Amino acid sequence: MKKEKSAFLLAISVSMYIFAAVILLAADNIYDKDELGIVIAALICIPPTAILVYRSQFLAKSNSDLKYDEELLEARPKYFRTIAALLWIACAFVYMIISSLTEAWSVTWIIFFITLGLHNIIYHYLSRVKS
Repeated sequence: MKKEKSAFLLAISVSMYIFAAVILLAADNIYDKDELGIVIAALICIPPTAILVYRSQFLAKSNSDLKYDEELLEARPKYFRTIAALLWIACAFVYMIISSLTEAWSVTWIIFFITLGLHNIIYHYLSRVKS
């Protein structure tokens, strides 16, 4: 698949997801119809998902790419995968607890960005310790 076509399909898919989010927000804020917005947004998300699956079939990796990926996996710091999994489980747990207690669901999602930062900090720290 040509790069231009692949980029076009990706751009169309992303724009459809954004459009679905706009529909969801509009249905909630303008018409006060949460359920209708969710249904319409879900239906709008079906075609871009199919486009991305179609696109991924043509971007399958060659054997040399897979060998490169295996080398990268082996180069990761020891125990990083386990630590990262525990970090993200703790993130979800903390998110649910804080959001449930404060009922500030629209703000507490920032916890996921904080966790992403922690994930990268841990990775780089373990990389330094390893070398």
